Amino acid sequence: MSVPNPVNAVPATLAPSNARVVVASRRRARREQLAAALRRVGYRVRTSAPPAVAALTNRSDVVVLEWGEGVALTRGGPPVIALLPRERADQIMPAIEAGVADYVLGPVTTEELTARVELAARRQTRTGARPLGGRATDLTLRCAADGTIISANGSARAITGLRPDDLISLPWPGLAHADEAEQVARRLAEAFANPDEVVGDSHRVRRGDDRHIWVETRCRVVNGVAEIVVRDVSNAKRDRDREIGLRRVATMVARRDSIADIGSVATGLACRLLDAHGAALVGPHGIVAATGDVGVAFLGADGDPDGGIERAGVAPAGAHWGQLVVRGASASSAEGTAWLSSVAELIALYLAWEDGGHAAAALTLDHSAFVDRLARESARAARYGRPLALSILGLVDGPARRVLDVAAAAEKLRATARAGETIAVIDGGRLAWLLPESDSVAAWQAAERVRCAMAQTLGDGPHLTAGVAELTAAGESADLLARAGRALEIALVGCADAAVVHTSGLEALLVSGRHHDIESLAAIADRLLPDGEDHARRVAQLATSIAAELGWSSGDVQRLRDAALLHDIGKAALPTGLVDKPGILDTAELCLVHSHAAIGGRISARSLDAEQCSWVRGHHERWDGEGYPDALLNTDIPEGARILALADSWDAMTSDRPYRGPRDAASARQECARCSGAQFWPQAVEALAALLDRGRLSGSVA
Repeated sequence: MSVPNPVNAVPATLAPSNARVVVASRRRARREQLAAALRRVGYRVRTSAPPAVAALTNRSDVVVLEWGEGVALTRGGPPVIALLPRERADQIMPAIEAGVADYVLGPVTTEELTARVELAARRQTRTGARPLGGRATDLTLRCAADGTIISANGSARAITGLRPDDLISLPWPGLAHADEAEQVARRLAEAFANPDEVVGDSHRVRRGDDRHIWVETRCRVVNGVAEIVVRDVSNAKRDRDREIGLRRVATMVARRDSIADIGSVATGLACRLLDAHGAALVGPHGIVAATGDVGVAFLGADGDPDGGIERAGVAPAGAHWGQLVVRGASASSAEGTAWLSSVAELIALYLAWEDGGHAAAALTLDHSAFVDRLARESARAARYGRPLALSILGLVDGPARRVLDVAAAAEKLRATARAGETIAVIDGGRLAWLLPESDSVAAWQAAERVRCAMAQTLGDGPHLTAGVAELTAAGESADLLARAGRALEIALVGCADAAVVHTSGLEALLVSGRHHDIESLAAIADRLLPDGEDHARRVAQLATSIAAELGWSSGDVQRLRDAALLHDIGKAALPTGLVDKPGILDTAELCLVHSHAAIGGRISARSLDAEQCSWVRGHHERWDGEGYPDALLNTDIPEGARILALADSWDAMTSDRPYRGPRDAASARQECARCSGAQFWPQAVEALAALLDRGRLSGSVA
């Protein structure tokens, strides 16, 4: 059932009056809760159970009633704000139709309730001889029976644009908008016909500059003279009208009205609410709808000699479609620009729906156009505190280490990307993939998804690699582009397919790695990784002891030590806080953490030979083939990686962790024996046992 509720059209930002309020509810706690909320903002409140509320109505201005049975209300009493669920509105309809209960609300916040109480108190007519009151900024007038102004206070200029002396002898109805002058005269006559009663009104007042502002008035006649309090509500009404306008456009969008009808309403609202000369919705093939004076400025000019131009881009699913343009808006402001953008977003939503809800990502083949788009998206993300990620992808021919032409691949990637994302072919034959509302983890997961899909298409051909960066880490669009490119640089090492996330740790490693200095890389890793220096050196010490026990040469033992020092260096490319994140990782985060082994193999390629890099890459492989990143089985795992896997696990078991204490050597040895042949290489476990039996391991390791 639809229930009339005129209070919904009134802003909830009204200041509390000195109204006397009765709060009625069957529940004592509820009465006190509502009363306390109203008292905090200045109302004089009394509480009552519903059956007794009638006894208090003669001494109150407004009744706030939580609806229940046994309530007797009479015509002529104070306004009633009834709080009840919408589905029970039929219970109060007879009272509404009889003019007893004025407002029916569903669940209401404290701010909404106080605003509605103020409105009810302002509009009720049973005020007796109470003063009209008002704010210091309100205009107070005294008028004769014929409407002639007798006196005015100092707020005259702010409301009417005229000095108080200039208002004397002018007719009050004559200051109203021409369409509402008769209405104002009727209200004044009503006040003189009912002395000592307050008559409210809302209308426009003409200022000296021929513009009009909206005001609310309260008028009461005492001793043959009308006292009128005039309040400027133009800002509140403009905001309310703009909100109503947005709702109207949103309703048309939801109904799937035609784009021409939506455009016609939107441009008409823009002209009226922004006080503009003209407005137009411009699509890819010209003007779709227009209102008012449509000048050549709508066709793409940057300026207009007759007035300012306001533009809001319409971009369904991130793809540029057109603009909503307003010319000569005299009410231009930040709020007006924001309103225009909101209307444009609603139109963009309609266009995306009309495309079936599956609009593809925008595709631009122009590098400069993409840079402009990146700057706009970066500014938007920074302004609203939203995530933004960028992936730079390269298609590499492994043997030749040559970046191939990816224009054809861009179209395939566009079909994979989500609506609202942008794909571009940029300088150097690389693909740029801009992902609004995605952080680095989500962007990495998307890049991996595309990489796997492309691998199935390409077979044994070129590999797709990706570098990922997030705006929060980069700060500006230029840095975002540069850092994603540097992450791609790491991904390209070794010419294998991979996706790498840029981090501050990765940046430090890129600089150090160019010098091919193992010790400097290890030192940086010590500072960046949660496990720190001791873990890498303990793993190196144990791994070299096991390798020597297995009969490795001293030269190979030293090479294994170097690889062990860098075995976890790929973790430097993981987002901050992910490695030591408390709690359980989700699937995307776990996959990203698992990527550190492959990334470490690429980073270490700057300082280690190919075989050593395979040890770093494979140190999380398992003897039973259930490890990562390549799920190698048994002897397919490089021997150095098998040793590192055991040494790394031993140190993890026997070291103190934030989530558990260390195991003793006996317990750790038992666990290694249990996992021999499954997780660990049996010969490495036997070598470890022999070292323990002979006491050949130092205390820091054993």
